[in-house]
Amino acid sequence: MSPCPKGKVQFATLDGAKIAASAIAKRAYESGQRQKAKIGDKPKRVSVRSYICPECGQWHVGRGPQGKDADWTKRKIYRAETH
Repeated sequence: MSPCPKGKVQFATLDGAKIAASAIAKRAYESGQRQKAKIGDKPKRVSVRSYICPECGQWHVGRGPQGKDADWTKRKIYRAETH
């Protein structure tokens, strides 16, 4: 697996990416609860999910493709090939 040109963390399988997304969401929820206890205001919930990077074709975890990456007319498409 070659490194992502955007410097993102890659996951070999969807299951690995889902586990990482769950851990990130749990940490964000807990930090939001701590902030709410301290100042009384909870931050806006950030949606984190698994997605395929348009640059390298591997699984990443985050908010998903943003900007030009989200434009399906200009985005590279990777298909799984059977052996």
